[in-house]
Amino acid sequence: MGNFILERHPTQQQQHPPRFCCDTVVVPLSKSCSISRDFVSTKNITSLPFPIGSRYKDMSLLASEIKTISHIPRKRQIVITHRSRLCANPYVIGRLSGEYVSIVQNWTRLSINDTAETLSQLVGRYNVPSKGKYYLEIIGLLCNDLSWDGEYKHACLEDPSYMKLTDDWAHIYVDSLGANENTLDRDVGIGHWRMSNKVVSMPLQTRYQPEGCHANKDERCLLPMSTDRFDPYQFEFQNQNESSLIQDRVLAVNEANQNILLCFVGLSHAREMAAAVNLWLQKLNTSNIKAVSVDAQFPRFVNRQFIQNNIIGRKCTRTVIAAGQWSVGRIPPGDVKLTCPPQDWRHPAVIDQLNMIIKNLTQSMGVQFIDTSQIIGPMWDAAGDFCHYRNDDISSSEALYMLGRLLPFEI
Repeated sequence: MGNFILERHPTQQQQHPPRFCCDTVVVPLSKSCSISRDFVSTKNITSLPFPIGSRYKDMSLLASEIKTISHIPRKRQIVITHRSRLCANPYVIGRLSGEYVSIVQNWTRLSINDTAETLSQLVGRYNVPSKGKYYLEIIGLLCNDLSWDGEYKHACLEDPSYMKLTDDWAHIYVDSLGANENTLDRDVGIGHWRMSNKVVSMPLQTRYQPEGCHANKDERCLLPMSTDRFDPYQFEFQNQNESSLIQDRVLAVNEANQNILLCFVGLSHAREMAAAVNLWLQKLNTSNIKAVSVDAQFPRFVNRQFIQNNIIGRKCTRTVIAAGQWSVGRIPPGDVKLTCPPQDWRHPAVIDQLNMIIKNLTQSMGVQFIDTSQIIGPMWDAAGDFCHYRNDDISSSEALYMLGRLLPFEI
């Protein structure tokens, strides 16, 4: 989930609910979840006015099937219990915001034996570095997640006005901290997004672009599209001296008078990454290391001749290939992704499956795989133009981390 990158080497005010002292705490639901559960039945599925998807009048089918959302503090789990009449396998995104921002991830689906009705559960896990109060937002993007052998180009996202499953002020109390379970992953423990003033006053709600707001700046569009909500947060690397360590390697390259060329293959997103990396190289005062972008619109274009002419021929020291969307990470729901069917399919559900394929391919081919989802994931909806991370703390943090992974440790 989040931003995944391939690397190739050419040479090798509502009142807050009280805190409960028990194992499970019920989280307040969105008002759209309070609509009568009897309003939507299986007979309605054949009359929906969309090819694939769950929009129905002024509500979300998924919201209508939610029974409870619970927090299990000692397990650091969020549990969604829902009726499975129509939404048997929903796709959701959860985010915690407090002193830190973190994505609820690794959702797994469980079935519940209930003689009265068919129930299912989605169980997600979170990891934050500090205890305390955290706002919880869960949105449902798809009534049913994409299938591996299905057609994704006609899958419609939920109406953003009704995709929220939790109450605006829903929150949990984190009192149990645990280390990341996958300690063998080199990209685990990159860092966290932290609120700069440490005073949490507002929940971080999903940013989106309402229909017809592509070039519209009226009040209906400005609030849901505003990026101001992200301003209080800054990325903190787990290694507080990340930039200093990279600077030491840059100095070693300069002293050895070695030339390093970092090549980023793709289109506009590759150009943005190369530009962000070059900004860091300027700050680090080096002319021995350069980043360039190499145009390749589709993965099939990166063939033997392309590699010979554009990678080996350029004498690229390190080559990073973007196979699809760069950064290969979730981008916020803009108006072209929210049409039904969507005019742009690069929404989180598709990107997640693409990343899984890429990760499996790199493992089977012995190609290095760089996962920056800890940087991109919590701010997945922050791209200013709903597509590119540009001239912001997100692109800067990602570029610095990329430099750390691409520059040699020994000269």
